[in-house]
Amino acid sequence: MISEISYLPGAFSESVSTAPIEPPCTQSPELFFAEQMPQLRAAQQVCEQCPLRALCLSEALERGEPWGVWGGKILVDGVIVEHKRGRGRPRKDERATA
Repeated sequence: MISEISYLPGAFSESVSTAPIEPPCTQSPELFFAEQMPQLRAAQQVCEQCPLRALCLSEALERGEPWGVWGGKILVDGVIVEHKRGRGRPRKDERATA
């Protein structure tokens, strides 16, 4: 589990402490599993500064996480997507452009 990771070997210089890293996603985890794109984009922005971003994404893909924001990427059915479609049928104007 990411919250249990204390450090990334070789990722820090010797002057940096190896104290446990508190990932930013632990502050508001519901944001990372939202249904709407504005919230998912906000979650992606939170991921931008996280030192565990690459590890988070690789482990989520390895575990086959079905959905959510992992490592700054949106997963739907275990696949990275650019945007998540909302629930229900698409609007008529969206179907015409698709």
